[in-house]
Amino acid sequence: MRKMLDVGDTAPDFDLTNEEGVVVTLDDLLAEGLLVLYFYPADMTGGCTAQACGYRDRMESFARLNAEVIGVSGDTVKNHQVFKKVNQLNFTLLADTDGKIAELFGVPVSQ
Repeated sequence: MRKMLDVGDTAPDFDLTNEEGVVVTLDDLLAEGLLVLYFYPADMTGGCTAQACGYRDRMESFARLNAEVIGVSGDTVKNHQVFKKVNQLNFTLLADTDGKIAELFGVPVSQ
C-alpha cells in the first residue's frame, strides 16, 4: 500500500464512475471549486451511514465555502444508488470497486 498523502501533497488523478453511471475525473471535480474527498468502507453500514448523513446535514456549510463533498467506497454503482436514495444524500458517491484509487491515496482497503 502507498503511504497516505500529507498536507500539501498533490492528489493523484483518477477516473471513477458516480452513482449515475457517469465517469468523472479528479480534474472534473476540482474544476467546480474546493473538494472534500472522503473514503469509507461500505454503503449501508452503521458508521458509514452516520458519516454520510453528517455530511448531508452540513451541506450548507460546505456550500458557503464553495466545497463539494464526494464519497468513495468499493461498493458498486447500483449499491451507491440505493444508499444515496435511502439516506437522501445530497452529494456524489464514486465506485472504486477494485480499491485502486483508495490505494493511490494510501487508504487501506479489505478485499
